Amino acid sequence: MKKFKRIVLFGWLLVLPQLTFAVEDRAPALHFDLSWGYASTKRTAALTAAQMFRVPLVESLQLGYGVRLTSFWGFSQDFETADRNLFQEDRIDTVNIADPFLNSANLGLYSHYELTELFGLGINLDFIGLGFGPSRNGNFRSRTRAEPFDIVASPSHFNLWTVGNSDHGMLNSEFFVTADPFESMRVRLGFSHYRGEYQTRFSPADKNDRFKYSGNLIFLAASYILQP
Repeated sequence: MKKFKRIVLFGWLLVLPQLTFAVEDRAPALHFDLSWGYASTKRTAALTAAQMFRVPLVESLQLGYGVRLTSFWGFSQDFETADRNLFQEDRIDTVNIADPFLNSANLGLYSHYELTELFGLGINLDFIGLGFGPSRNGNFRSRTRAEPFDIVASPSHFNLWTVGNSDHGMLNSEFFVTADPFESMRVRLGFSHYRGEYQTRFSPADKNDRFKYSGNLIFLAASYILQP
């Protein structure tokens, strides 16, 4: 997944000069989108507002940017050590939260390619933003201690996709197919790769106080499009 997202970003940057000309020559289409994600013990809901520009040399391709508000909640979810070095060394501890609830407001990069007049493919990636939500009581389980203990955790407040293994906070990445039944309406179906993160009030082990979850959900979304 990390390598694939890097390829997407590299391709986005390759056509960025063309997108600059598009911004100068034509008005963007405005997209307003509502999505719902589902997995066995997890749910997401997201509201997005974005501007999409046609790339002059590839008329079937649209690139853009926008803001996405995402909420994540679930049931008895494990969050693992988020520190990259500790994770690579397999020094992984766990905080279990019975009722996680995380929110984010992120700037993102969006893309869509029209296969036909009706169907298309797309990728939307969160890039940077803020996280918020209520604190939760968690149960810390250490790989070196026999007895777990309770701990208070809060959503991480800063979100950043690093194009590597040091991502921070809450990030939502969508990979999807689309159908446009009307000029002003689009339906999207795909999977969402979601990353969530809690930060504990103290470091229970290894000087680490950040614990992450990442996983996939199926999502369905509907968009209203204001054409230029």
